[in-house]
Amino acid sequence: VFYVGGCATQPKIPVADKQRPAFSSLPMEYQTLLTTWLNQDCRVDSVNIEKDMASAGPILEEALWEAYNLGPTEEDRADLQHSLGERYALRLRWLKQNGPEAIKSPVYKDLLAESEEQFRATEIAKLVSRWCDAAITGLGFVCTARSLECLRLIAKDDNNPSSIAASEALKMSGDCAEDKRGKAQ
Repeated sequence: VFYVGGCATQPKIPVADKQRPAFSSLPMEYQTLLTTWLNQDCRVDSVNIEKDMASAGPILEEALWEAYNLGPTEEDRADLQHSLGERYALRLRWLKQNGPEAIKSPVYKDLLAESEEQFRATEIAKLVSRWCDAAITGLGFVCTARSLECLRLIAKDDNNPSSIAASEALKMSGDCAEDKRGKAQ
């Protein structure tokens, strides 16, 4: 309900990570592209980065699966954790100043009653979900037979939290139609 942040692309300098060998093996330009892609909060005005992702295609496949399987980096988790105390205080202050009429929903009392620990856990869960969905969505640009098949399986699995992202990735890929990027590899 109250997300304090923006939808702008947040470029970050990639950090080498021994836990992420596929990412670390990418040339720096692709590490930067993938880091930028995974750290976007929204897909607003993302035409250029989408073109870059489509151009890179299969080069990013293993690193995107790695990101999906491992979730956010320790650095990204730590960055979020560092900001959550201030964000929680800001939300409480806003709720108290504006009262229940500002939200016009029964959620107001729940938000006010939520502890900082609960808030932190929820925000970390959102980060993991966004990260995994971004990786899955990125795989729509990869257009390999393997990725498309895996995306189809994820999309069909109603128990997978990324099933909607996989469905959207498949729509974006157009199943890699000849007129889009040529044959799927």
